[in-house]
Amino acid sequence: MKRIKIHKEGRPILLGLLFIIFAVNLIVYLISPMTVIGVNIVLSAIILIFFTYFFRNPTRIIEIDENGIVIAPADGRVVVVEPTDELEYFGDKRIQVSIFMYSKLRPLSGVR
Repeated sequence: MKRIKIHKEGRPILLGLLFIIFAVNLIVYLISPMTVIGVNIVLSAIILIFFTYFFRNPTRIIEIDENGIVIAPADGRVVVVEPTDELEYFGDKRIQVSIFMYSKLRPLSGVR
C-alpha cells in the first residue's frame, strides 16, 4: 500500500480537523436519527479526504537537461511575470512570478 506524504504545515490542520469532525459526529450520533448520522459520516469523510488531498506532498521526479532553468514550486500555470518592489526581505526591485495552482500532475520533462 502506498503512503501519502503530508506536508508538515498541514499536519496540525488535519489533526484539528479530525478532532472537530470527531466531535461533530459524536454530537450528531447522540441527538439525531440514523439517516442523519449516515449522511454526516459521508460528508465528514469527503471533507477529510479533500483536506488530506490538499496537503499531500507528492514525490516528483524532475529531469533537467539545460542550465538556467527555473523549477516552479507548485503545479500550475504561470499567469503573471512582472517587476515588483520587494521591501520586506531584499529591499529592492525583483521579478514576481505568479502561479495559478492546480492539482493535476503532469510530466515535467519538456515543459517550459
